[in-house]
Amino acid sequence: MSIKTIQEYKILVNAEMERQFSNYLETINASDESYKELVHLMDEFLARGGKRIRPYLAYVAYVGSGGCNMQEIISIATALEFLHGFLLIHDDIIDNDETRYGGKNISGIYRDFFSELGKEESKQAAASIAILAGDIAHVLSSRAIVSCNLEPETTIKILRAIQEITFRVIEGEFIDVAISLGLKKEKISEEKILTMVKNKTASYTFELPLRVGTIAARGCESKTNTVKLFSEKMGLVFQMRDDILGIFGNSKETGKPNDGDIREGKKTIMYTKAISKLAHGSKKRFLDLYGKQTITNDEILEVKKILEENNIKDEVEKMCDSISGEVRGLVKKLWLNEEAKTILNDLIEALGFRTS
Repeated sequence: MSIKTIQEYKILVNAEMERQFSNYLETINASDESYKELVHLMDEFLARGGKRIRPYLAYVAYVGSGGCNMQEIISIATALEFLHGFLLIHDDIIDNDETRYGGKNISGIYRDFFSELGKEESKQAAASIAILAGDIAHVLSSRAIVSCNLEPETTIKILRAIQEITFRVIEGEFIDVAISLGLKKEKISEEKILTMVKNKTASYTFELPLRVGTIAARGCESKTNTVKLFSEKMGLVFQMRDDILGIFGNSKETGKPNDGDIREGKKTIMYTKAISKLAHGSKKRFLDLYGKQTITNDEILEVKKILEENNIKDEVEKMCDSISGEVRGLVKKLWLNEEAKTILNDLIEALGFRTS
C-alpha cells in the first residue's frame, strides 16, 4: 500500500473525527441541549486546525511496518488526535490561553458566553466547561480504539502504550507547571527544560504514534525500542521551533498571539540560554520584562530585540538545525520501509523550518 501525503490523509482523519462525533451525539439525543452544544463546539474546534502530525505518523509507521487495512489505521490514528485534543484543551487552561487555531478555544468561547458573571467568575466557569471538554476528548480517544474491532491482544498493547506515554506527558506538564509556579527551588537549567520537553512533547507527538502504528500493523513491539531516541531528538526540534515561533512568529500564520510566551514568562530553551548568556545589564532588563503581566507592546519589542541582538535567537535556531541533522541519521536505523523513511525525512525538514 503506497503512503498518502499528509494533506491527503488529513482529509480522511477529519472525516473520521466527524463520524466519531456524530456517533457520540446520537447516544446523547435525550441529554441537555447545552451539553450537546458543547460537543458540537468541540467538533468545530478540533476540525478548525491542527496539522494532524500524530495520526499521520501512526499511519506512516503502520504502512511502513507492513499494515494494509486503511479503515483500521484511520480509526486508531484518529484516537491519537482526540488524545492530542484532550491534552491541548487542558494545557490551554493551565496556561490561561484563550486562543488556538486562529480563533477562540473552548475556554475563550465560554468566557465570552459567561461574560455577564464578571471577570473572575466567567474565567472560572469557562475553565470548568473546558475541563469537561478535555475529558470528552479523552474518552473519545479510547472509544475509537476499543470500537476498532482489533484482536484483544493488539487493543491491549495499544492502550498500554497510550497509558504509559500519557503518564510521561503528565509528568512533563507537572515539571512545566512547577517551574512556572516556582515550586522547584533548584536553578532552572537547560537540562531540566530538555527533560520536560522529552516527556511533555516528544513522547506523545513522535514516540507514541510510531509505536501505535507498528503495534497496529502487528509488528514486533521490541522493534519500537529504537524509536525512543529518534522521538526525543525530533521532539526537541519540534518544541524549539515552537518556542521560536512563540516569540518571533507571525500570529496570522501560527494562529496564536506572539506575545503569550513573553507575558507568561514561559521557561524554554531560549529563556535558559538568555539567562546564561546575557551580560548583566541586558540580563536584568530581560528578567524585568519577561513574565511581566502588564508588559507594553514597546517592551515586548524590546525583549525580542535583546534576544536578537545578543544572538540568543540565532543560537537556538542553530541548535535546532544541528539536532535535525542528528534525527536524519537516526531515521536510517528505524525498521520502517524506505518509502516511510523518505516521508519521515521530509517531515523533519518541514517541521524544523515551519512557520506555523
